Formats: sequence, structure tokens, C-alpha cells
Amino acid sequence: MSLPRLLSVAFLLSLAACGGGGGGSTTIGSGQASELAGQVLVPNGVVASLEKPGLADKILNLLVPSAVADLIGIAPAPAGTAVELVRLNATASVSFIISSTTTDNAGRFSFDLDALGVSPDITLAIRTPNAQLRAFVTNENNVDLTPESETIFQRIQNQLTMSANLTDFTINEVEALVSGLRRASTANGGSTTGLAVSGTLAALDTILTGNADLNNFVTTASAAGEAARGPGDNNYVPLTQGAVYTYRGNSTLSGNYTNTITISGTQSVDGVTTTRFVSTDLLNGGPDTTFVATDLTGVFDYSVVALGFSDSPLPLVLFPNIADQSIVSDAVITISGSTFRFTLTTSAAQTLMVDAGVFTDVVRVRGSVIGINNSDREIEDSYFAPNIGLIRRVNDSTIGGVDEVVTEELLTMPV
Repeated sequence: MSLPRLLSVAFLLSLAACGGGGGGSTTIGSGQASELAGQVLVPNGVVASLEKPGLADKILNLLVPSAVADLIGIAPAPAGTAVELVRLNATASVSFIISSTTTDNAGRFSFDLDALGVSPDITLAIRTPNAQLRAFVTNENNVDLTPESETIFQRIQNQLTMSANLTDFTINEVEALVSGLRRASTANGGSTTGLAVSGTLAALDTILTGNADLNNFVTTASAAGEAARGPGDNNYVPLTQGAVYTYRGNSTLSGNYTNTITISGTQSVDGVTTTRFVSTDLLNGGPDTTFVATDLTGVFDYSVVALGFSDSPLPLVLFPNIADQSIVSDAVITISGSTFRFTLTTSAAQTLMVDAGVFTDVVRVRGSVIGINNSDREIEDSYFAPNIGLIRRVNDSTIGGVDEVVTEELLTMPV
């Protein structure tokens, strides 16, 4: 297995070990397609109805649900908390109750959508009866009732008072907003810790308003039809067919080389239409094809899915980019008897000069696989520029006692 594959597979194994969540083309974990499962998560100390984060964000929840809970001070609602599946009217108020259930001792609940004759729709929602927490049903697998889901619900309701129609919003747009706010609130540290529901919601609304990408996307999503790009998507990974990129490469073990990447055709991977990035010498490891797909939550690499290692894609860029956010996996990853821990880190936008020129608003995404019972490690930094794509990649590894740093910098790009 080449080093880049080690990083990808380790990441995916960490996701699988942490459990399922999320929705859309990047859902990790499945279960019955007809079962809507979720968790009621409320602020610490709130016993009446709801509080602690769970699975709303496909990335954070999968990587480290307990750490997310600790950061924003939420915990599962008590056993027996009532949850209702409801149909909404044009103002996002409850038109009628479809079904009701209660949570278990982990704050979890479920509804059999097929048996109820309903499917995810912008007019379908879940709530606690006292309406402290609500969430749009955005997929058939996992939808959590959290302070973040309620904050987005309230903001959409407010948007409806300004001539927007509820059906102008799509479930994918809502999912992008909820997952984005989850990451933004987590990056904000403990600012909501210890607050009651009302205080938590006020703090989250401040975070939402202060994040220009998310705040502006509420308006974008209120327009008829689905947005072409997600919050903070500055076209970091263009998918222009026929585009050719040339990179100057260097390996500390084998010296200089050249890698040319051509965007060449599409391919269905596990039912998802992906774009093919064909490399002549990826990270000095020979020819390689990367399969990339996008949705409103980010850009994802489906290469390991195509190879049959996992049904889970590797995130390349998440929308919106959250500066200086580090997510450490709770799971211990075991590969061939060696154990590793995975960390995903994002950076603030920066200016970066490479062979092809000087680029602004560049974001860096770092994936780290660090050995726990051994000295093996691999750290890969990828730098993406708006409307250009990948302009720099650095893979720094120690495998079996052998150190290697492989660097690729953009040399020529499409006009």
C-alpha cells in the first residue's frame, strides 16, 4: 500500500469505527433506509427536554462525537423524552403530528418512515413537544435534535417572514447549514457550555450571524431551487473537464519528478457520480486516478470507495472552512497490528506563493495519522486556491523507520 493510501484508509477506518451519521452522497454508515434514527441533545443541566450533540454533522459526529459534546456543553436528553414527527405548513409551524415516540437512556429515538408513508422533505420535521428543539428531516438515516438544528430552524422561519417560501429551501441546503454551524460552534470552544437552552440558542445565533459564509448562505438557500454551491464554497476544486495541471515534485529519497493531472471524464462510484483526476506520478508513486465528488457540505475523495476499501469518502475541503479547527478521532485505528490516531486540521485562509504564481485565500487541510504503539506516522497538507484547485501538497511520513517528504507544487495550470 502506498503512503497516500495508508492515510486515506486510516481515515476511513476511523470513521467506520466511530459509527454512522450524516446524509446525502457522503453518508457514512447506513442501517435501514426506511428508519429515521437520531438523538436528542441538550445543554448540560437541562433535564426537561433536550441537549447534547450527536450525529448532525457527518464529519464531526463521525470523528469524535464525545469531544464535540464536551466542547459545546451538551448531553443526551433523559430517557422517556417525547419526540414527535410532524408535518409543517408554509410558515414552518406544525400542521399536524404524524407520529410520536420517546427516547432511550442514550437520548436516541427512531421512526419507521416507510410504515408511516413519508420520506425526507422540507415540510417534514421532528421536535420535542415543548418545541424547544426542532429539526428538518434532511435524510432517511440520522437526524439529531440539537441546539444547532433549532438555531437553523429559527433562522429559516425568520427568513420566511421576508417573502421566502418554505419550499424554496431544500433538505440539502438545510443539512449544509446545520453541519456548518455544528463545526463553527465547536471551533468556538466552550462559549455555550453550561447555558440553558435559550442561552445556548442565543450564543449559536451569534456564531451563525458572525460567520459570513453561513449567514449569507441562509439568503442564498431561500431562493427558489437548490444552490449551486455550498456555504463558503469558493470553487476550491474546479471540475472542468479536460483541464490539465502540471506539478513539480520532489522526494527526499528519490529526488525530482513531474506529475501531470488531467480531469478526464466521470465515473459512478457506489452510485455517486464522480469526476476523474488522472495523475501520471502521484506523490512519486506512479500513475493514479482520484475520484472526486462535491455536494453542498464539501468536496470528497471517493478513491478508496472505488478501490473497495470502504464505502466512506475522504473529505478534501469542507464548507465553510473553519480556521484552526482540529478534530481528533476517539477511535484507535489498527492497521496490520499497528495502532494509529487520526486528526483532521483546517487553517485560516492565507496567501501562498508556488511556482505558478502567488495565490490568495488559500485554505490548508491537514490529515495526520500518528502511531500509538509504534513510530510510524504520516502527515499530508493540501493547499487549495479559489477557482484554481490544488496548488501545493506535502506528504511527510515515517514508515518502518524510513523518513520521506514528498512535495508537489503547481507549475502550470489551465488558462
